[in-house]
Formats: sequence, C-alpha cells, structure tokens
Amino acid sequence: MSSGEETLVKEQYVGALTRYSSEYGSVNSHTYTASNIVGPPSRLDDYGDHTSSLVFRTYGRFWNLLPYCRFIQPIGHQPDSFQSTDFIEIEYREAVYPTDLRLFETFCPGGLVRVLISDYETEIPKETKHLSRWRVIWRGGAKIRKHKYDIFSPKLPKHSKRSIATKRLRLEFNDQLSDYYHELDAVQLIGYPWKKGTKASQYLKQRIMKNVKVSVPIKMLENLKIEDKREHTIVHPEKAYFDGLPTEIIRMILSNLEALVDIAQAALTCSSFYGIITEAGFLTELNLKPFYTSLKGDDLIHLSKTYFLHLTKLDLSWTGVDNIITSADAANGVKYLPNLEDLRCRNCEFVSTFFLDAVASCKQLKVLDLFNAPSPFDLCALEPLVKLEYLDISQCHNLTYKNQISRQRTLFKSLSNLKWFLVGRTKSSMFIDESFEQIVQDLTTYCKGLLGSALVNSFFF
Repeated sequence: MSSGEETLVKEQYVGALTRYSSEYGSVNSHTYTASNIVGPPSRLDDYGDHTSSLVFRTYGRFWNLLPYCRFIQPIGHQPDSFQSTDFIEIEYREAVYPTDLRLFETFCPGGLVRVLISDYETEIPKETKHLSRWRVIWRGGAKIRKHKYDIFSPKLPKHSKRSIATKRLRLEFNDQLSDYYHELDAVQLIGYPWKKGTKASQYLKQRIMKNVKVSVPIKMLENLKIEDKREHTIVHPEKAYFDGLPTEIIRMILSNLEALVDIAQAALTCSSFYGIITEAGFLTELNLKPFYTSLKGDDLIHLSKTYFLHLTKLDLSWTGVDNIITSADAANGVKYLPNLEDLRCRNCEFVSTFFLDAVASCKQLKVLDLFNAPSPFDLCALEPLVKLEYLDISQCHNLTYKNQISRQRTLFKSLSNLKWFLVGRTKSSMFIDESFEQIVQDLTTYCKGLLGSALVNSFFF
C-alpha cells in the first residue's frame, strides 16, 4: 500500500453500543458494564482487573454446573461453525470498508469467535431495510492467550471491489475456556472511508435480484411445500428402493441426523423421507439461535404451523435482530406449538406483553428464559402458565407491573410450581426495597417448592 493510500485510511473507536448479550456490571453503574466499550482505551498497556472495562456475565464451564442449569441444558443440535455465547453490537460514526480491527483486552485475553458487519445504511438504504443482512467477515476458535495486555487483530478480508461498507459491527465471543473474566477496554475499526452513493445502487440491485429472504436451511424447509405424492409411489422391492424398508428402520436411520440443514436436505430427497420427517414425534427439539441473522418472521410462522407442531423444546435466543421478527410474528409462531415445554428467548427484541399473551397459551410450558429482553413487558401476562418451574427475567430493565401488590399475589399463586425465579440485575419498580420484601414474602407463601438460593444468591444481584 502506498503512502498516498495510507492517508485515506480512517481510524475510529466505538461511537455507540446498540446491543449486548450480558454484562457483569450493575444497573445505574459504570463498573464492568457493556457501555464501557464506547470510546478510546482508558487503560492502554495496563494489564489487570479494571472496573472501566466491558465484562460479560460468565466465563469458564463451571457456570453450566450450577443447580438450576439442569433446566436449561442446550437444546437440539448446534453446528460446529457456531460457538458464540456472548456478543456486543457496536456502531461507529463513519462508514468504512474495513481493513483492520483491534481489540484492546486488559484482562484474560481471548474469546473472540466471529466478526459480522451490517450493510444497513451503507449499501442498503433505510427505505429497503428488509434487504439488509449481517455478514460474517471473520471466524475463529476461542483460544487461551498469555496473561498480558493484548491488542488482538483478527485477519479481515483484503479490500477489494467486493468489499462491503459498514459502520455497524457485531462481535461474538466464547469465554468458556477462560479461567477468569475476559475484560475488553475498546475496539478500534480501521478502513477506507465510504461516501454515500458509492456503488450502493449496483449492490442493491444485486440484493434485490437474489433470493435473500431466508438462510439455506430455512429455504430448504420452505421448499417442502411440495405436494405429498406418496400415494402415487410405485414400490419395486426387487430394485431395493428405500421404500421397500419398514418405516421403523427408515425412521431410526434418519434419527441420526442432527443438523437442521441435514434434516432439510433429507426431507427433499423423496416423499417417503418427507413424510417421516414431518410426522409427529420426529422433530421435538430445535435450536434456531445459530440462524438468528437470517430467520425472518414469516419463516417462523410458516415453519411453526407446518413442521414444528410437535416441538417440546425451542430456542429462539438472539433471533429478531433488527426487528426481522416482530412481536406479532413471534406470537403467531408460538401459538401453533401446543406441546411446548421449554422456550428460550434470550436477548430477543420481540419479547413483549403481546408476545407473552401468546406464550401463555402454551399450557405445558415448564421453562421460560427471557434473559436480557430489552423491550417492556408485563410479567403478570404469565399467570396462565401454572406448570412453570423455571423463569429467568435477569437483566430485563423494562418490566411493567400494573396494580403491583394485588397482581403480584395473583401471579405467584398461579406459579405455585415455580422452582427457580432468576431476577438478577433487573431494573424495575417491581424491585424497589418495599416491593422486594413483599415479593420474598409472597414467594415463600405461595411457591412452596421454590429453591430460595436462586433469589438471594449474590451471583444474581
């Protein structure tokens, strides 16, 4: 690169934090909070535990051994290419074509596993937001690095005519290999400045021409709208077709498929496979978290009412980013799942009172995870879930609570089977001192099976 080109490179630090998965810090504090990632580094070349850093809520594997974790074991299959457990979504003041990224890590460095960029408001204008998407530009495995101050630079793709301009980044982490909290001080983005109108029209045209509606596995499942023609199939046992095998044998073979994309491909193979895969009992657990960047509302509705009718466990965590799944979409999706016992909606923007009213129709629900739901919702919408045993509303800062004391008692009377009620770092009028004392009293009165350590353990507060 010539010296003339170097002068064109723009260096900038985070201008705003738009989303995050978790934080160690407390409400109304700047200690170990996600917002500390904004701005230049405050502890340059100073290794150690600093309260001015971003720190996620957990690290290591021992968190998965806590007593309540038996209720929230991983659902379904998670592809090897997706190992993310935490994320931050950040925005810079000026859009650039990224050439370099620098993470200033002050303590226990390591953990970055993916870097994604968004084409929204650069290649994709606001008027066509539905065509926007997140694109992975770097992927790596979680590693344990030396205990020293580190500026980590993942190797980004070289700048070319196919490069995408962005001012929004999403960094995903996995700190399960770390022996203590990973602390991040700043993130610097370096790249060539983007000017409005630069090749955007051509890029937009290509995006419109392509089918960018859904991801590959979801697209495959959507293609299953084909007519079932099993009744017209002529079986010739002498030719040793799969149709000649007993259905039980075929079902046993197909049950070894774990990945959603493999199941979808098998279903497209023939009408016999299609019939088995879509029948009751074949697909009972599903993890859609790895597809959060592309799963849209209409996809969820179609799949729920056509293929997911017999699901008992569903993980929607992280989905709905950029409002591609609305509260109405999510509500319409879950209302077709009468057998649902376990629903995970961590960091989901579509969680609302309207959505929870639909969830309340899932009468078999035992586990509900709403961790860090950013939108307001009324907790009392959960009154009909009388079988609920696990409820996590930790880091939900926008709870509404109408007619507080009277409805509180009605709620806990209904949730008498509750065993774990996680409310750590939740900012709400529900949890002011007077109300909190009343909550403890009502919980001990009406929820006899509650494991009280989940409520008072300092881990959650």
